[in-house]
Amino acid sequence: EKIARGEAEASTEAELPVQPPLVTSPATTHVEGMGMGTRMMTQLVADVTEHCGAKALESLKVVLVCSNSTTSFIKKDVRSNNFYGLKRENFVFVTQPDLPGFRYVPELNVWREDGASKHGRYGTGYVLEQLTCPGEAFLLNELNDGSQAHLVESCLDFLMAKGVEWIFNTRLRLIPSEVFDIGFMA
Repeated sequence: EKIARGEAEASTEAELPVQPPLVTSPATTHVEGMGMGTRMMTQLVADVTEHCGAKALESLKVVLVCSNSTTSFIKKDVRSNNFYGLKRENFVFVTQPDLPGFRYVPELNVWREDGASKHGRYGTGYVLEQLTCPGEAFLLNELNDGSQAHLVESCLDFLMAKGVEWIFNTRLRLIPSEVFDIGFMA
């Protein structure tokens, strides 16, 4: 909190691997331009480090489910923030296709796909199916070109082979504000 207000002295501790904010307010009290996903990952890394130590980050696995329309942006964000200090090979992505929008045609009494209508998501049930199907998940290649390597096995098999025994699932838009350090988010 003191760091956010500019009152803290320089620290000798390692800083979180997040790029500098795009803009700060005139009083340098608020970070602007940092998206919710970036804030969430930064807070996750900070919480794990605080409660379990920095060594725990080496074994932390993250599965990010992205929509078709956000995957390229999220891949770029994760790379530009150096995987938030996590190992690249522990960051798994799953792209969920967009559910097309529909509109009602009263003259025909039918619903038709409509590209101008709002697209939706297939939902968590579909994601669970994707996690069990080979080839649905991918890792980012070591090259910094945005290329990806699809897993031959299912995401769940990949995680079990790495020793994962349980998974915590959350949706970004459903996370209550009390989950995050409000002072940090401000």
